Amino acid sequence: MYPPKIVLITGSREKTAGFIDRVVRFDSRQDQLGHPYQLQLAAGLIAQEYAKLTDIS
Repeated sequence: MYPPKIVLITGSREKTAGFIDRVVRFDSRQDQLGHPYQLQLAAGLIAQEYAKLTDIS
């Protein structure tokens, strides 16, 4: 069994906390239309890959 991983998805370039395992950064136009869709896509892909790696169904 794999230990849980913490993935932060952000448009920010600021330094993150030490307990974050991975940081996914993306460039943003800083508009409300673009953000939710970009975040949903990235979060969904991470969840799918984590499920595949840990054999969660």
